[in-house]
Amino acid sequence: MSSRLNAIIFTLSMTLISFVLAPLGIFANAAIALVTLRLGAKQGLLVALPVTVGIALMIFVLQGNAFVGLASSLVSWLPIIVLGAILERTVSWTQVLQYLFAMLAVLIIAFHLIVGNPTALWEQWLTSLVSYLSLESTDQTLQLTEAMKVSAPYMTGAIAALLGVHWIASLMLGRYWQAQLYNPGGFQFELHRMRISTPLALLMVVLVALRLLTDSALLTDLILVGLAVFLFAGLSLVHYTVHHLKLGIGWLIALYLLLMVFTLPVSVLLAVLGIVDSQADLRRLINASKPTI
Repeated sequence: MSSRLNAIIFTLSMTLISFVLAPLGIFANAAIALVTLRLGAKQGLLVALPVTVGIALMIFVLQGNAFVGLASSLVSWLPIIVLGAILERTVSWTQVLQYLFAMLAVLIIAFHLIVGNPTALWEQWLTSLVSYLSLESTDQTLQLTEAMKVSAPYMTGAIAALLGVHWIASLMLGRYWQAQLYNPGGFQFELHRMRISTPLALLMVVLVALRLLTDSALLTDLILVGLAVFLFAGLSLVHYTVHHLKLGIGWLIALYLLLMVFTLPVSVLLAVLGIVDSQADLRRLINASKPTI
């Protein structure tokens, strides 16, 4: 935050390190988010664009194709700047999560319209990947090929959901940094009130009901990104409950350990909790059940 040059150097350095240690890429994205949240979308772009050009030139020198660097940079940073600008203007994570769902839904629908049959595309790509691996055992090849075919119908939604989680996690880290620098305690206040509106929860219920009636890949993809959005609402409710009832940080550590080990079932459980909370306002019940002495 001391200068634009420092922000560019930090972001570029973290991006380069992420080529070896991928999880550290979140620090580069969070830096873009911090600048956007504090100084606006224009300043966020003025940091992101030089880094994008630098990464594109580097990949062009190494691989002869700058498009990969440009595309990956735009996918990583442009949505974070857009969502950061929304958060800066509205100071509402509810708005941010709803815009995130809308963005991912538009991308998924556009992908289905352009490709036509995403499942066939992913199946072909994943099968070619198995062939490229050239496994020694025929049984291993057959098993992996079958697993890829089973995964193909969910690839579009899964990738979109992971991108959404990545963007929001980066934005949350940037917001946490901003609070630490300029508004101590502010991030926790916002985190505990991250609740999705009732209409979006009702839409999720409708999507699930329609998916039970028809075998639609588009509905499956929309449900997956919806679950990713409501995952954060569920996490917010858990954080609020632990803090409000003074249960201790051990509960949160246990939750995140379970989330890492049993990612899919725990994520779905948290998302369902977020959907229920949008209808029932579980925080009100938690407040009522808090001991008075």
